[in-house]
Amino acid sequence: LVGDASRPLWLVNIAGGPALDSLNAVAALARTAPERMRARTVKIAVFDGDSAGPDFGARALDAWRNDGPLAGLEVRFERYAYDWNDPRPLVAALATARAENAVVVASSEGGLFEYGADHAIEANLRALREGCTGRVAVVGSVTRNDDVAQRMIRGSTAALVPRGLATFRSLVQRAGFDVTRSIARPFADDVCLEAMN
Repeated sequence: LVGDASRPLWLVNIAGGPALDSLNAVAALARTAPERMRARTVKIAVFDGDSAGPDFGARALDAWRNDGPLAGLEVRFERYAYDWNDPRPLVAALATARAENAVVVASSEGGLFEYGADHAIEANLRALREGCTGRVAVVGSVTRNDDVAQRMIRGSTAALVPRGLATFRSLVQRAGFDVTRSIARPFADDVCLEAMN
């Protein structure tokens, strides 16, 4: 965002639900770097199979734009019906972002990396790597595979996949990414991935 204050910013959110992490990211940028946001259009692109969460997120954005932390900014919210096992809608959307010369940052908090199969994670990361220009960054959360996480999963109906950081790193490297930063949480690690050259 430093190089060109007029390039559009796309926040691609896979299995994002209301995409509150994306909304909070835009609000943080508006607060800490307002000069980088004034002339920039922002699109929060939510790829989700369910419409209820994104509908809530779109209403939250309206409230934040009308009288809140995003007042005066040009921020759009769009949901794409999505099954992460078929990344073709993501590929098509990224072609639009590329045509707009957009800066793209992707996220999946509590989504793809915690519930998706290995092949789906690889396919989505490849789509992001091949569909974006310049530096490619992805943030998300990865369920840990320690005893505490295993006990939590045994007592839950959630279909979490407890890969842990080492297994996850090996998986994303097959798709051309590496884990460049991680923050330990009680049951998961928050990660930042960047495409490898």
